[in-house]
Amino acid sequence: MYWHLIKKQLLLFIRNPHELLILLGMPLVLISILGIALGGVMQSETPKIEAKVAFVEHGSSEQDFEILKKEVESRSIPEAAKVELLKGAEDIQPIKVLRDEIFGSDEMKSFFSLESISPDQLEEVKKNDDYTAIIEVPKHFSYTLLESIYLKGDEVPSLTLTVNEGKSLSSNVVEDVLIEFQSQLTTMTRLGQAGVDLGEVEIGDTVEGEVTSVSSREPIGSIVYYTVGMSVMFVLYVASSIGSFAYREKAWHVFDRLILANVSKAVYFSSVVTSSIILSFLQLCLLYGVTALVYGVHWPDLFSFFIVTLCLSFAVGGIAALLTSLNYRAKSEGFSGIYSSILVTVLAFLGGSFFPIGDLSETMQRVGEAIPNGNGLMAYLKIFQGYPLADVASNLYWLLAFGAALMVMASFIFPRKGGEV
Repeated sequence: MYWHLIKKQLLLFIRNPHELLILLGMPLVLISILGIALGGVMQSETPKIEAKVAFVEHGSSEQDFEILKKEVESRSIPEAAKVELLKGAEDIQPIKVLRDEIFGSDEMKSFFSLESISPDQLEEVKKNDDYTAIIEVPKHFSYTLLESIYLKGDEVPSLTLTVNEGKSLSSNVVEDVLIEFQSQLTTMTRLGQAGVDLGEVEIGDTVEGEVTSVSSREPIGSIVYYTVGMSVMFVLYVASSIGSFAYREKAWHVFDRLILANVSKAVYFSSVVTSSIILSFLQLCLLYGVTALVYGVHWPDLFSFFIVTLCLSFAVGGIAALLTSLNYRAKSEGFSGIYSSILVTVLAFLGGSFFPIGDLSETMQRVGEAIPNGNGLMAYLKIFQGYPLADVASNLYWLLAFGAALMVMASFIFPRKGGEV
């Protein structure tokens, strides 16, 4: 009788095209739409940056050095120290370094086009939308900086940056470069004031090497992400469908006839749970099978994939059990309706089905990990990236514990006799 009850539940689904459309048709449509439409958002390619930067000097570095030279000559310090000081000041040349060695380097030339303009052209350039940013060097910038380094002056100079708000990405990069440059100047100032020899220190020194990805795992594309995201979302609808069908059997007196036929409540209840687990497992396998054929989404480890699918299906079985018990208690399909119309959408959002929820905050990521679909999504993505099954063991234990807890809770809520409370 137990297996006949399970077969009955499966036949109810097969003969209900509306349920099949929701559980199989809708996720495939959404995978296609979201995967293709948001493909560029999910890609990890570095966006191309092209910035036209205007460089304006309101003074002259050469004149600033002459002013500093006169200032040093007027100080009552040893001649040898004066010579050494002026030699160090002449070697620094911060504006030349910024213009020629930083923005003018071969690496930066592929991103920035630096154009020196006179102060008279400044207002005209500000009205020109072609420029990404304008860097202004105030009058006596070099003198003030060198004075603060070598003569312990109190004033620290600063550059002025004007950005084009319509080109936020490239202007942010220009700003980051200047912040780093300013940081190096500040470091050199403090070293110079501490008496450190700056003769061998160069502004703009870079550490050579190559940039590598922190993880060498398979990157997640948009089609893969939304295949998993939509699958773990729509598998939740299996629980509401099972809960609704089970209650309709009570309304159609099927449940009462089963009781009269000496079928125990435990057998009927366990058949509902088992059928929901089987249906969830079949739905997920069918969805991933179609996406493998259509979009080429292939899992590197099928055994791990099936284990994750089984654990997620078990968690959905727990939800189906709870909804069935609540519907019987409430004597309506209200709980299944609320769950399918409201709660599934909320769970899908929090679980990251629509976009990586962890990008918002660490707290949101933890919330996503605390719900079955979010936990299942994380396990699936790790398996797709090639992680061993042991690395998702905590996710699997959580899904099993979640499903078991809901089943135990549902068994206590389910009516004791004849479908009545």
